[in-house]
Amino acid sequence: MKKIISTLFIVVVCLLMAVPAQAQFQFGIKGGVNLSKVSFSGIGDNFKASNRAGFFIGPMAEFTIPIIGLGVDASALFSQKSTELEKNDTKITNKQNFIEIPVNLKYSVGLGTMASVFIAAGPSFSFNVGGDKWDIKDLGELTTKDTSSEKDTQIGINVGLGAKLLKHLQVGVNYNIPLSKSTKGNFIDQTSKSFSAKTKTWQVSLAYMF
Repeated sequence: MKKIISTLFIVVVCLLMAVPAQAQFQFGIKGGVNLSKVSFSGIGDNFKASNRAGFFIGPMAEFTIPIIGLGVDASALFSQKSTELEKNDTKITNKQNFIEIPVNLKYSVGLGTMASVFIAAGPSFSFNVGGDKWDIKDLGELTTKDTSSEKDTQIGINVGLGAKLLKHLQVGVNYNIPLSKSTKGNFIDQTSKSFSAKTKTWQVSLAYMF
């Protein structure tokens, strides 16, 4: 995955250096829905994780080379991700807030003068700015001495597709594949085991470009 990120970064830099005069540059506002699901390791298979909805919103910038259809977009999003665990009809919900910075290499294919479709991929960097902390003790699984901590910085890979309409609207669906852990902790008891979690997220977005 690190090689993929490095390759995408090199492609983006080369594309920026070769931007022709006719390249189109736009600013906009992007928002949408997060659908997140947490995947734990080290705490057994007796938990049921459910998808939970959150949201994201923030500014977006994009440039595109019309003739070849290549472009790059970047956003700075306030993103809330909500996840849920269940055991024996007891549920706990976790909501965390992030500043999320996705940078995507985008390829577009025109469907006439008023619409086009695109595919996109690239790294996403998330910075935890607050929210709930996982307390698995509420499910009766851990002792009161067990500890956990949320990661301040998380890295993932975005893969998505969408459509551009009327030169100003963009709709898209995106899947974020986590490369780093979102939570880690230890069972401070006789087992001396550790556990961790990764959060996978589907995103549905709507953007307006000025």
